[in-house]
Amino acid sequence: MPKLSDEEQIRLEKLKKIRAAGTDPYPAKSTRTDKISTVLAEFAEKEKKGEKLTLVGRLKTIRVHGGLTFANLEDDSEKIQLAIKKDNVGAEKYQFFKDLIDMGDFVQVSGKLFLTHKGEKTLEVQEYILLSKS
Repeated sequence: MPKLSDEEQIRLEKLKKIRAAGTDPYPAKSTRTDKISTVLAEFAEKEKKGEKLTLVGRLKTIRVHGGLTFANLEDDSEKIQLAIKKDNVGAEKYQFFKDLIDMGDFVQVSGKLFLTHKGEKTLEVQEYILLSKS
């Protein structure tokens, strides 16, 4: 059996911690209200309405800034920035995200749209579910 790389060993250890926390790292079902390309095309309208959206995709980048984490979520149509705030998801879920979620993982996220100060179209995450650990 080939030796695992350091990255593979770290991710397998995270997988054990996810299961120990009582979370299924590979749930059978997920839901989504829109594809990311649709959300971006109808951004102004959906933001104005304050609609709660549910998106699914793969995390491409993760940038942690204390109690706020930005990430890029990509599906088969496009990518969008996510803002995951400790105050929105709760301290425990935020710590879980910071410690156990990696680039390459598939997630389901729900929240509302907003524009950042730099004009970046962003989904402010209110809840998330791990769909598949990479």
